[in-house]
Amino acid sequence: MLDQKTDRERVRSAILWYLLVFTALNLSSWISFFLHGHDHRAFPLGDTVERFGDLLRFSGKYQIGKDPRIRDPEHLIGTRFPANYPPFAVVIYLFLLQVCAPYALFVMLLAVLGAVGVACTLLWRRVRRFEGYRWYMGAAIFATGFFGWATEQVVMRGNIECILWIGVCLGAALYTLMVLLVPMGFFLIFLLQDVAESRTRMSLGEMLWFVLPCAWIMATEPLWLLHGVLKCVALLLLLGASMRIPLPSTQFGEITC
Repeated sequence: MLDQKTDRERVRSAILWYLLVFTALNLSSWISFFLHGHDHRAFPLGDTVERFGDLLRFSGKYQIGKDPRIRDPEHLIGTRFPANYPPFAVVIYLFLLQVCAPYALFVMLLAVLGAVGVACTLLWRRVRRFEGYRWYMGAAIFATGFFGWATEQVVMRGNIECILWIGVCLGAALYTLMVLLVPMGFFLIFLLQDVAESRTRMSLGEMLWFVLPCAWIMATEPLWLLHGVLKCVALLLLLGASMRIPLPSTQFGEITC
């Protein structure tokens, strides 16, 4: 018989480590920005003149808030030409820019933040039922959902993935880091339902191989030269962990309750 108390403590430690690393990385990025005197070049989410740029570039309506400072090397501002987006994304852009104008930005923010809030609440309501649950697990859920790199980046850029990720949750398949919110939620349920309840064995080290790369990926970081490469390294670590560490779960009938 596995030691239930020890298993629960390992799960709690792993999730607490995730929250601490995530929070530390986020705070260091934003504190550095404020210490630089709000220099727009040091803004953790990119150059501030690019804010809502993906949405504004394809707008021919001045009342949406077109910013003349936005760089336009391809002369696309005002053309409604949604470059590099699949057909379904074009439909959403046209809906926002033509049907929702002059409130396109407000509608987009309401949709993405509302969806994130609903998703986080549903996950929180599920995991709080487990005996291994602690308050900081709820904090980790909502902090990741609202302050994670994926959410902040798509909102700041006005990127259409902030709406398309909702389709992912409904069975669609498309940059976006927000896709990771779904398996991260399932992994949290797995930890609390199976590992914390001693239905399967998983060491703290094995849990950290999953949660620390997730904290690295989801945290806001300065846009260094190799920023994207470093995120890919973390994704590769997750891939390697998933290949080497078994995750037998009651969720999929691999072990019985």
